[in-house]
Amino acid sequence: MIEPLRLDNVILAVPDLARAVDWYRERVGLRPVVVREEVAVLHPADGGAGLCLRLDPDDPSHSTVWFEVDDARAVAAGLGLEAFRIATGWSVEMTDPWGNTVGFTDYRD
Repeated sequence: MIEPLRLDNVILAVPDLARAVDWYRERVGLRPVVVREEVAVLHPADGGAGLCLRLDPDDPSHSTVWFEVDDARAVAAGLGLEAFRIATGWSVEMTDPWGNTVGFTDYRD
């Protein structure tokens, strides 16, 4: 059984990453903590769950939510899926029946 520890990130696809980072910084007050070519992570003042902006110029209509777990590779094995590396550890994603992505990530690194 999966036991999420906390909400990790809400991930939104956007067609223009730089513009989206500026908008969420200026209009919402989120602080960019990671900005790369295809992804940016912005956090609120308390450093809690963040907003991750993912560049997708072709189809910015997907929603994604990630939950932090102790071991994403164990979650992946339990779901029969493959985990993948991210900068802070491991993640695994699956799609719900409505086309949204649900992910689980750990901070093992």
